[in-house]
Amino acid sequence: MKKRLFILLLFQSLALFPQQLEENIYVAAETFIANKNEASLQILNQKEKQFKKQINTKDEQLALIFLQCHKAHYLDQNSQLKLAIETYEDALNRFDKNELSKLSDFDIVENCLIPLGNLYTKTGDYTNAESTIKHYTFLAENNKNPIQEVSGAINLAQLYQTIGKHETVVKITSEYINKPYVKSPQKQKLITLNVDSQIALGNITSYSDVPTTLNSEKKYRIALKNGDYSTALSEFKKYKTTISSNKNLQKKIANFYLQTSV
Repeated sequence: MKKRLFILLLFQSLALFPQQLEENIYVAAETFIANKNEASLQILNQKEKQFKKQINTKDEQLALIFLQCHKAHYLDQNSQLKLAIETYEDALNRFDKNELSKLSDFDIVENCLIPLGNLYTKTGDYTNAESTIKHYTFLAENNKNPIQEVSGAINLAQLYQTIGKHETVVKITSEYINKPYVKSPQKQKLITLNVDSQIALGNITSYSDVPTTLNSEKKYRIALKNGDYSTALSEFKKYKTTISSNKNLQKKIANFYLQTSV
């Protein structure tokens, strides 16, 4: 009787272990999310190494991907870009290898592919950036997720603008600007990208061709391209006043200062 009871308890404990491991991974991730700093990152790194040796089930793999995506986001935000890329890549490979899209509705596009594509662009790895952005744009289309699809179009246009493919930027943005499911902020980004590339191509040389909502910024760019530095500086000051309260545009302002000083 005692032997049977021991065997029963043993099987119960073995059945509970995977569930406990999965829960432990989520707890480790959520503990880090609640208190993100370099000290808690080191603790998370140690636990991640242990988890990688122990995981067997797909649920455990998914839990580890959840952990890695949040870890990579922190690394990205703290300028540890190489490590962020490596962490996102490992999470993505784990997700694909275990075919977890069939198991869960975990949003691998939003949590991994979009930030990974942005990191490739940021670090100048344009080949991987292009491939990644096209991949998640395709997934978004198939999953009927218009917000992510338009985000992909915007990020791809930004990438092409960075490497000087302005004709492609105009083509992509023109295709999406008037789609009915494009949100207002996304539409504004598409218009901005379109106009910037039109200016770079020399298709827009007159202030009257610029949409009213973009006047100060675009007048600055047109004047700068035409060598009218006095007007460029005047329009730059107007634009700076308009956006100086928006912290997300501080890098843009710095870029304008750099261009004006050339």
